[in-house]
Amino acid sequence: MKKLLRICLFFSIISVPKISQSITAIPPSEDEIVLEGSLDNSSTRSVLPDPISATIGLKSLNLNFRYNVGNINVEIYNSSGEMVYENNINTQIQGALTIDVSEWDIDFYEIRFVSTTGNYMFGSYEID
Repeated sequence: MKKLLRICLFFSIISVPKISQSITAIPPSEDEIVLEGSLDNSSTRSVLPDPISATIGLKSLNLNFRYNVGNINVEIYNSSGEMVYENNINTQIQGALTIDVSEWDIDFYEIRFVSTTGNYMFGSYEID
């Protein structure tokens, strides 16, 4: 039994990086923004990747909507809690969004994706 457990553990360690690398390729000049939360009402975890990926580069915030989750509101707040950006996106029509942040202040920011049902995903990043 221990041998079988070791073999399963070994293969899961080897295969997980390959799967995650094939899902999203992030350019070297960008940092991934880790998103938490969920846009659906289900309490079970889906086998699909998160519906949104976000990266921050030197001059832009890049959002990719991997599949249709309907209308979502994109909100960005600075460290003082002020909303600095808001946009409603129909993910059935728009698959990506690039936001120019080249003129934004050096600060910590939180991005939120809010669905029409009130569910949300969020993450934070720094512009320095």
